[in-house]
Amino acid sequence: MKKLITLLAVALITSCVITPPLQSINLTEAILIDFPQQGVIVTASLGERLVAKGYKEEGPAYELSEGMLVPSSGSSLTGPCAVINLFSQSRFVQRKQPNGDMCAGLFNVMNTLDSGGTSLKCPGNINPVDICYSDSNNNFYTSNGFATTSKLGIDSNLIKKVKKTTTTNVNFIQEFIYNGKVNNEVKFIYREFSEDMIRPAFNQSVQYDYDESKFISFKGLNIEIIEANNQIIKYKLLSNF
Repeated sequence: MKKLITLLAVALITSCVITPPLQSINLTEAILIDFPQQGVIVTASLGERLVAKGYKEEGPAYELSEGMLVPSSGSSLTGPCAVINLFSQSRFVQRKQPNGDMCAGLFNVMNTLDSGGTSLKCPGNINPVDICYSDSNNNFYTSNGFATTSKLGIDSNLIKKVKKTTTTNVNFIQEFIYNGKVNNEVKFIYREFSEDMIRPAFNQSVQYDYDESKFISFKGLNIEIIEANNQIIKYKLLSNF
């Protein structure tokens, strides 16, 4: 009887063992953009940025393409279901497995049949998962946010390591770009980047009478134009945004 109780106690303790969560890490770097140096005469060509200020965040990331990541026979997270990604996603590497594998997430993936259809067991639910890279196996694999021994690889054609750049709503990039000179008008483009460094969140064209004044003021920015034509501009930054 005592032996039976001991075995039951061991079984109960074993069943209550909690798998350790992934360790949070921060590999991103906040980079200050403040260009050009104040008080120095600079020459720029048509289409080049004259002034830029703000912060951007850079760091290692994983970029996921659309497609079937893991077929149903290889998915340890969803049982009989396949793991499918419906749209391109990229996430910073920000967690680490106990064995040192680096993970990025969370990625939103769908559980379906291999055909892309659904069933009672694979209803097409969206699940957030981490994606980790195994140096020892040289492959990427999905993780449910806890330490896992799963090494069933994701299709290598659908994922790659990248350097990701992003901004936040608080820290964004402002740019002032030279857009040429027509008659007495000097033209500029003002751009703001927020969250997406590829597409500007805000765009505005402005122009000034070159004969009236050689000093340009815009949103706290002040520059002095030394010389300008339709191809180049020589200028001095007096104060940035």
